[in-house]
Amino acid sequence: LDARYAISKLGGEGLVSTLLTVGTPHLGSPIADLLRHGLGWLNRPMGALKHVFSGGYDLTTEACKAFSADVPDHPDVRYFSVAGNRGSMWRTSPELWLSYRYISEQRGPAGGGNDGLVSVGSAAWGIRLPDIDMDHAMQINFPHLGGRFARAPPSSRILDTWCSFADTVTQKGEPGPGHTQG
Repeated sequence: LDARYAISKLGGEGLVSTLLTVGTPHLGSPIADLLRHGLGWLNRPMGALKHVFSGGYDLTTEACKAFSADVPDHPDVRYFSVAGNRGSMWRTSPELWLSYRYISEQRGPAGGGNDGLVSVGSAAWGIRLPDIDMDHAMQINFPHLGGRFARAPPSSRILDTWCSFADTVTQKGEPGPGHTQG
């Protein structure tokens, strides 16, 4: 989202010709909504976190809708996106089980298949490349406790995946038509 802002509002279109986003919540995340608004008995403890993680508001579905309306894609930049989707809570890092399940049960583009923090629908922006079989922690090569349990790919495979996507987007010569999901 920061890169989209830099391209649209800070003159970044002169610095890049292509933007590839990975697991980015373009349409927001229900987890950010939950943290922002609380959930019944969690309202009191979550209320304290609202002030600590105030930047999390920017990732709510409401804020991302407003962001996208205010930050248009630049016509000279090609936009690509990749979403993570493990296909099952049991294949996701245990640290993300609850958030995976919560997002899976949501309706609309911010719900359904997800990487434990961002839905496939929310991660789609510009030209959508094939989904990757990684949860959010795996995508950033974050060392986590449940990596073995979730059968996390080795670091070398994660790096190879990103290099492959970089090769793909640099070979696609057509200028981006802006925001076209699909």
